[in-house]
Amino acid sequence: MDIHWYESLSSTNDEAKRLAKEGAAHGSIIGADFQERGRGRTGKSWICEKGEGLMCSIILRPQWDKKYWGWIALTAGLALSELLQRDCLRSVIKWPNDILVNGKKIAGILTEADEEAVIVGIGMNLNMQTLPEVESEIKPTSFFIETGCTLDSRSYARSLQQQLVQLLSADSPLLIRSTIFHKLAWKDTIISLTTKADTYTGKITGLGDFGQLLLETESGEQEIYDAYNIRPIT
Repeated sequence: MDIHWYESLSSTNDEAKRLAKEGAAHGSIIGADFQERGRGRTGKSWICEKGEGLMCSIILRPQWDKKYWGWIALTAGLALSELLQRDCLRSVIKWPNDILVNGKKIAGILTEADEEAVIVGIGMNLNMQTLPEVESEIKPTSFFIETGCTLDSRSYARSLQQQLVQLLSADSPLLIRSTIFHKLAWKDTIISLTTKADTYTGKITGLGDFGQLLLETESGEQEIYDAYNIRPIT
């Protein structure tokens, strides 16, 4: 297992891209104790103090056909959710890239792909005792807040890498589709689903062949969507 760990980086994903172009192996871990310009799926910044979070990226060279690479963020979410379950913490995946515990966000995943590889960036709140207020319907939490225990970021990165590489060894992501669907948040709830074009309401009934959401609308029709955002309707 190749591990590249730094005291500080601008972005673990950016460093992972650089190393991938130099031929870094499948499963290589790039991590940092502090990240200056962490970012999420929609470009929002994420800053975490040294020692309080997991900030790492994993270089992947999947055997899956590229048409299935949309599953990789969900597969990483499944890997992290299974690790949390090992630590007796029940979590769910907010499609496609956030991990929730007790309705609060504990981690986010950012995947970036090119011809060389897929880079999976993971940011997880580990040891924060308090968290700032955020202007979001989903509030943050940390592993410490939920369990009273602390975690070592390097050790957790290794465990996550092992779990993710094992899941990616499946011949096809369709073989783990039902497992991922079982972990999805709000399956039994009416949700609002926003695409770049419009907003829809309905119930999540499955996942498409390429990781999209299958939504049963109020009219009873089932449609497949790539969503920009989803949220439960209270």
